[in-house]
Amino acid sequence: MSDLSARKFSRKVDADGVKPAIIDAIELIARKYASKPAFNILTSVGILTLVSRDDLIGRASNVSQSFNSAGGGQNRFAASLEGGYLLPTTGLSFTEDWEIISESVSNPDLSNLFVREAIVRHDRLSDVNISTELVGLSHIPSKHIKDAGTIAPLSPRYYNYYHWMVQTLPRLRYLRDYERQTDEEVTIILPPENPPWMEETIEMIGWPERKIERGTHSVYHASKLVIPSYPPVHEQELRWLREQLLPHADDLDQDSGPNIFISRSNAIERRIVNEDSVVKCLEEERFSKQNLEHNSVSENIALFNNADIVVGAHGAGLTDLVFADDCKVIELFGSKVKWHYRRLSEELDIDYECIHCEPESADLVVDIDKLKTAVQSCKSATNE
Repeated sequence: MSDLSARKFSRKVDADGVKPAIIDAIELIARKYASKPAFNILTSVGILTLVSRDDLIGRASNVSQSFNSAGGGQNRFAASLEGGYLLPTTGLSFTEDWEIISESVSNPDLSNLFVREAIVRHDRLSDVNISTELVGLSHIPSKHIKDAGTIAPLSPRYYNYYHWMVQTLPRLRYLRDYERQTDEEVTIILPPENPPWMEETIEMIGWPERKIERGTHSVYHASKLVIPSYPPVHEQELRWLREQLLPHADDLDQDSGPNIFISRSNAIERRIVNEDSVVKCLEEERFSKQNLEHNSVSENIALFNNADIVVGAHGAGLTDLVFADDCKVIELFGSKVKWHYRRLSEELDIDYECIHCEPESADLVVDIDKLKTAVQSCKSATNE
């Protein structure tokens, strides 16, 4: 239950203030726990209707396929509907009759979870309540809805670098293929206020500014709604990111760069309690400490591209392993164990190792001897 730890809440208060921290905590409880039974009941009795991937494709007026290097589409597509609604906050989208399009926020296996989380998050961030609209208790005033032409969602479920880079940006490839195959132009709808890394990567990929709308309204009504499929964590998508972004990175001509330790000293959770000891150990092994949030995307891409070994606690900072070459990674886990970066490493043939550390509330304590042994093993393998 580290998501609800007192230590994490205290840091949220320090960072954002008391009221925003309380509101965020309420949203977290609603997303993770309280919304599940209500959502299940509403879908089981037909008050909420989810449009599956197969149903979306079956209803579409146009479906384009994005082919991989072997020639197969493999469920990478963009499908257009005549009319529909879109929420810029999360990308959650609906048919003209307010049926929920699961593909807009999730792969088919996790659609119930991420759809309900997207609804709760929208109602937290927006000035209109979409949940009451969906159950017929109210209607959204027209002043909050903007009519648009051919549009597509490009909002991550959360404003998190991993969700953006791995699960959102590859959809631009599917939209480009849709435009090429249908001869139609698509305007992407982004969230209203975006972190610098979101804007920087859009510019690096070269999507024209004239086909970008940053959400000025709570809801968009499309004359044609284009839904790009939810990207798999797959070598094809990750290689596409490399092709698009590596040419824009800094200092890629170096023969080799330093080994890097990713610090989470400014994070709300998963800080390393004994970070001073970790840094001392790693400096002896010729590592440099990096707080990645201080850098541009292009700077971080170069750091990872030039690194031989990367060490870091689980978190979005490991996302730029996408751009590593002949690299080894050691991921540090506390109480929260998720395998995003092992999967990413497997797809890109990166040597992956993890160390399970002693949890301390939302943080972790690293066993220095285990870390040193793992690093020296990586260095020995690199020198073979």
